[in-house]
Amino acid sequence: MREIVFISYSHKDHAWYKAFESALNIGGNKAILDAWSDQKIGIGDNWQATIESAINTARVALLLVTHNFLHSTYIQSTELMSLLSRQKAGELDIWWVPIDELSSEELEISGLSSLQAAWDPKQSLVKLKGRARVGAVSSISARLILKLGLIADIAKATRDELQQAISRVLGRNIEIIQPIAPGDFSILYKAVRRGGDRVAIKALVPMPRREWLAEDFINRAEAVRDISNSHIIKILDIFRQAEDPLSKRKVNLVVMELVSAPTLATVLKQRGLLPAAEVAGILSQLANAASELHSPGRGDSDVHPMVVGPLRPRQVFYGAARKVQISLVHIANETMQSCQDKPILLLDPDALTYLSPERYKGDGVGQRSDQYYLGLFALELLLGHPPVLVQKFSDLKLKDEFFNDPKAFFRGLCTSEPALSFILMRMLEREPQERWLSMELLSVALEQLAQGRLPDSLREYAAGIYETVLRMNNDFFQRFYDYLFELSPDVAEIFNNKTTDMRQQHVKLNAAMDQLLSYSPVLKVNSLYHEAERHSTLGLRTEHFDTFRDAFLRALSELPGANDAYAQCAWRAILDSGLAYMRRRCCGDNAGLPTPTLYGANVPGRPPG
Repeated sequence: MREIVFISYSHKDHAWYKAFESALNIGGNKAILDAWSDQKIGIGDNWQATIESAINTARVALLLVTHNFLHSTYIQSTELMSLLSRQKAGELDIWWVPIDELSSEELEISGLSSLQAAWDPKQSLVKLKGRARVGAVSSISARLILKLGLIADIAKATRDELQQAISRVLGRNIEIIQPIAPGDFSILYKAVRRGGDRVAIKALVPMPRREWLAEDFINRAEAVRDISNSHIIKILDIFRQAEDPLSKRKVNLVVMELVSAPTLATVLKQRGLLPAAEVAGILSQLANAASELHSPGRGDSDVHPMVVGPLRPRQVFYGAARKVQISLVHIANETMQSCQDKPILLLDPDALTYLSPERYKGDGVGQRSDQYYLGLFALELLLGHPPVLVQKFSDLKLKDEFFNDPKAFFRGLCTSEPALSFILMRMLEREPQERWLSMELLSVALEQLAQGRLPDSLREYAAGIYETVLRMNNDFFQRFYDYLFELSPDVAEIFNNKTTDMRQQHVKLNAAMDQLLSYSPVLKVNSLYHEAERHSTLGLRTEHFDTFRDAFLRALSELPGANDAYAQCAWRAILDSGLAYMRRRCCGDNAGLPTPTLYGANVPGRPPG
């Protein structure tokens, strides 16, 4: 596996960049290193995310330090800060090259003064001429290549030794075929058991100063071993501190069933964004798995909660039958005791992007944190990216804004998918006690949504508003009709022609609201049938039904007790569902107007009719 060398430079110093890039790529060096720079960012790529990813995976950073480098706002505020942070954590080596003559004050401000330079700063490269300059570039590059070669050899020897130790511990019962997912803290192997069954083996990589991770990892595996939910990858065996008789190396292993389905990350690359109905189905299955994990007796929510933790599309397997499967032994602080002991400890390079409000405050996570993590995961599937990508510390301010008002980051969904948005808003409440009472209740709501039905919880919320605020509220009805006539002179003319008694009309509208609240698109005989028959004689056109909804929501938004985002989403979902039926019955077709995708749609699992 090649090691990444991240080259940081000012675009004004492109000639120096080309000199080092050429020296690093001479001969067979490409076999051990990948000289990465922003020149590799493709058209249309998210350049900030791409740079951050390269920094997080680099083994060495080569800094071409000039006055231009030190005066670059992006390098100083973002790139260099990330590199120095990884260097202090022992995750990356920084080689900085003094191209220009630099003062001690400049180096102090940049944070480089305490780091050994790759070349004597008293002999900055700009002073050198001709062969001397070429020789300096070649010498620095050669020493860097030698270091990377040693790193690669040591890493390969460590991996080979670990695999040999694992094979001897497993004996003849299991044969390792190949490593399939090497990570920072663990390696996943494909293996075959005696008899031909293929399995996966997750082995923890021994690391200095992280011995506690082995205990956390095995304790987690033992705690979730007996879970039999079909959406959770089954654990078959656990080896705690098993000693290899030859090398005396102690290994920690978990043997699991091998899943052949692709990950959601692969599916998204192939298909692009998934429709909301399918996302609801995925969430429903994940919530079902989490509900099993949260069952009584599996952990104290204040001390050591059994949680799924944050999920990325690359961690979720998604089969052809749209079945979701996840492993419960992925290495993330949230799933381990270390999160409770040290809530600000971050294992993942992208942990800040998936931060929950609890951890932002420095608190431990609880079982309701899983709702938040699933909400973030859902938005990533629906938007194509996390709602807030934390690439520098200043991005945490935006993260805090998301905590306070998540719906501001997905307002379009509130209009196009109000029922799903209603559920997501509650999952993403800042305070855990404001979220769903349990994962089981959330799972039921998502399952109903995935089946093409409006969740009972949404209907109950809308009905509660109607009973306590709207029913027989003459002020509301008057506002509604004022807005309706303002938005549609055609409808106003229909009422004028009939010389309608508006008091009687209020009574009729009350009855119609009751029928809308109880309407279900999955039933052949439904509550709106007679309303549709009555309205079919009025000469209404398709656009009149959208006007009805818009006037209703506008009037609703002005009433205390009914003017929050939950009310708007719940009533939009109720109205969209019922009015889609009315439109079809009264106008004969959809007239090109979109039918909501999550209710009244032909989705898997929906009863016929």
